[in-house]
Amino acid sequence: WDLQAAEQLPQSLRVFYAAVIRNLLRDAWRRLNRELLSAQQQQQQTAFSRSFMNVALNIARVSQCMYDYEDGIGVLEHESMD
Repeated sequence: WDLQAAEQLPQSLRVFYAAVIRNLLRDAWRRLNRELLSAQQQQQQTAFSRSFMNVALNIARVSQCMYDYEDGIGVLEHESMD
């Protein structure tokens, strides 16, 4: 995805794409939470250890925060945002 090309998109497309991304993220969180909760409630063995699943969940949380609050990498002035 090219940041400069994204800036030239009409506002309506930017809003549409943002909504699509939000929906994809919401659905991914639902699937992840459903999987984790069902494994915990049923005390069933999964293909992954509980510690691995917790690490994966924490990485997903960090990724969500970086997406929501920006990570400073895409800033054109080459300065990270606080």
